Amino acid sequence: MNNNNYIVWDLETGGLSNETSQIVQIGAVVVDGRRMEIVPNSEFNILIKPLYGEECAKAGLEELSDGAIKVHGKTHELLAKEGVSLESALTNFLSYIGSHAIKKGQWSRPISAGYNIVNYDHPLLRRDLKRYGMEWPFHPRDIVDVMQLMGLFFENDKNVGSLSADNLIRGYFGYNIGKGHDALADVVMTAEVFIKSMRLIRKTVSNVKFEGCFQ
Repeated sequence: MNNNNYIVWDLETGGLSNETSQIVQIGAVVVDGRRMEIVPNSEFNILIKPLYGEECAKAGLEELSDGAIKVHGKTHELLAKEGVSLESALTNFLSYIGSHAIKKGQWSRPISAGYNIVNYDHPLLRRDLKRYGMEWPFHPRDIVDVMQLMGLFFENDKNVGSLSADNLIRGYFGYNIGKGHDALADVVMTAEVFIKSMRLIRKTVSNVKFEGCFQ
């Protein structure tokens, strides 16, 4: 059984691009890898002040779109009032991740988990960590993309259309806790789906004999 913690995390951004969108919120919770449950009081939530004008263009980023603001509700005024600099947010996030490593060493770091993080969140985080000369804080090999896991679970289910969190989890599963497209609410939702899935996998696998299965 896995000893490492999982950190389920999510970004809210100012657009749709995984190359030029700005990060405006980081949310995360910790899942105990052995007990497979959310660690109490492990929430991380931080808002980030976006860049504008020449500073934004110089960084090769796009300004917040009206469409993105309409989806997640992180307005210019809110971010200006409650947000911190991106560098400060990343520093805090890396400290948070490091504090949940089971011991020293890269193989004991928390495992990165989330919904569609391989295609969206990971590229954005790697981009901004590189910008400030910061190292990747998660386990160097393992990653869990819950959206990909759901794709395996429902590959032949005609009742499930899109694998988007809104369609599958909030719609098909009927999850109705918290507000969608808020990073912290979304990671709690993703963590609960991940936990249910892992408990199902562990229960099923424990009853299967793999030894000699190709003989």
